[in-house]
Amino acid sequence: MKKSLFYLILFMLTLNSCANKNYQYIENIKRDHNTGKENSKIILKSKNFNPSKKVFRKLNNISDDFIYIFSWVNYLPMAGTNHFRCLIYDRKSRRTFYVFNTLENTKSIYIDDNTIKFKEQKLILNYYLEKNIAALIALSPAFGSSEIGSEYYLFDSLSKEAFVIKNLVLNDDGEIWK
Repeated sequence: MKKSLFYLILFMLTLNSCANKNYQYIENIKRDHNTGKENSKIILKSKNFNPSKKVFRKLNNISDDFIYIFSWVNYLPMAGTNHFRCLIYDRKSRRTFYVFNTLENTKSIYIDDNTIKFKEQKLILNYYLEKNIAALIALSPAFGSSEIGSEYYLFDSLSKEAFVIKNLVLNDDGEIWK
């Protein structure tokens, strides 16, 4: 009985270790990216709330070769909420995870197959996989207000690179608003 309990605890620690390792990749990439970049800092923490840590704890079965696209959901007039969406693409398994919370329950993390709310993240992933991410980074602001739209942060665990997409706004057809 003691031996079984020991193996169960060891198994649980191993799962948590993998999730922590993937989260640590993101933190290291973020730290390296933010060094010396005042105008394009990556912010993954808000009001003592760190969703990335919870996301990787919940998705402990992804490999260490992934792309992580994160954004805070910005609704006028309620900017600065703890509402987020992220997409994680596991290159080894070729699986995509759509992870989010809600305004009503910001502490709960949901994983869904419904991709309607993730049009921007899917577009960013496609541009990145096609090696065309520079086109999104260089977008001009579609609107004069900085309160409209969200910033998207892309992390690549393999290349250890991060990108900030600031001006991505899609029209009703899912095309980039120009």
